[in-house]
Amino acid sequence: MQPDKIENYKHISAPAYGENPELIMEQDTFRYDLTEKIQPNHEIAAVKYFDLEMYKHELAQVPDVLKVFALLKEDCIIL
Repeated sequence: MQPDKIENYKHISAPAYGENPELIMEQDTFRYDLTEKIQPNHEIAAVKYFDLEMYKHELAQVPDVLKVFALLKEDCIIL
């Protein structure tokens, strides 16, 4: 990745998945025009691309992931 190509996107607040009592997670999100091939390493075991319809079939529905999908749609970045 080229750090100078990383763009700030949005800050989100959402319930942390699986935390009881509920904790609010704060997260900054970023955009990057990916032209390189991604190679997982260190603590990242794999990279998987998915759209909202694919994600809806996952057993775990993480609130912040759903929130980012909603923001991307609202900003016309995804359909």
